[in-house]
Amino acid sequence: AADVAWKALSFALLTPGTILLLRFFLSRHSDDVIADAQIAKALLTTVPGILSVVVGAAVLAAITGLEVTGLMAIGLAGADGKRLGARQALLFALTNAPRVLGLTAHMVVRVLAGLLPFGLGGGLVYLAFLRHHDINYYLARRPPEFWVATLLVAGLSAAFLALLLRTVVRWAFALPIVLFEKVPPRNALAESRRRSDGDRGVILATVAGWG
Repeated sequence: AADVAWKALSFALLTPGTILLLRFFLSRHSDDVIADAQIAKALLTTVPGILSVVVGAAVLAAITGLEVTGLMAIGLAGADGKRLGARQALLFALTNAPRVLGLTAHMVVRVLAGLLPFGLGGGLVYLAFLRHHDINYYLARRPPEFWVATLLVAGLSAAFLALLLRTVVRWAFALPIVLFEKVPPRNALAESRRRSDGDRGVILATVAGWG
């Protein structure tokens, strides 16, 4: 019940923002329809687009963090032999929202900073191999430079995924440390890294199975 209620609330909050963002992009183009490549260019090469990506990532991370906060409260109450209802779980999440938002903000900023070198690498691959034609040309014809670019981007993506998984495992305990031990967000990330040392294989397998 708590999970469904939070998802409904999130949907109600996110839908207007998404519509406004789409209207903003449409208003900057004379055409009635904008293609995927135009949307990607607007998001990745303009200041409003980049800010939209950053804010969107932060909002999604915060919503997910608050949802998990409520579920953690239910789980902890159950471990103590108590029953916490959906309303109480939502109130617990909202009460702890400032600390959760602080933690997710730290996480988003650090992940985006780690993503920057890979984004620059992808941009260099595009400039070196794919800037002479529209993306649909490369998808239809698939010339040699398309395959070279694909392999390079796949390598960058694999490296980023490995770094992201390593980061997720090291930060696995940060949220409960913030919620139930009242540790500041920045210190919680460092404490989570310390506590996960030696058990990261188990944590990774657990997170993967949960996913």
